[in-house]
Amino acid sequence: MIILYGVGANACYTFGFALEALLQSIRGDDVAPVGPTLWRHGLVFSVGLTLFPIGAAWLAYLFNAVHWLLSA
Repeated sequence: MIILYGVGANACYTFGFALEALLQSIRGDDVAPVGPTLWRHGLVFSVGLTLFPIGAAWLAYLFNAVHWLLSA
């Protein structure tokens, strides 16, 4: 799971740079504002990927608590 996290987080940054380079080769210098936007999206996705297990653990806890309450 940790390896998948590392690959996913690094993919966010790598694909952002690759997409910006591809857009610059297609459209020229017209893509200047795209770089910071892609960086922000990659950063937000990486942080979300980091925080995702917390939400998943809370959901699992809540489902188990409800199951325990209903089966008692």
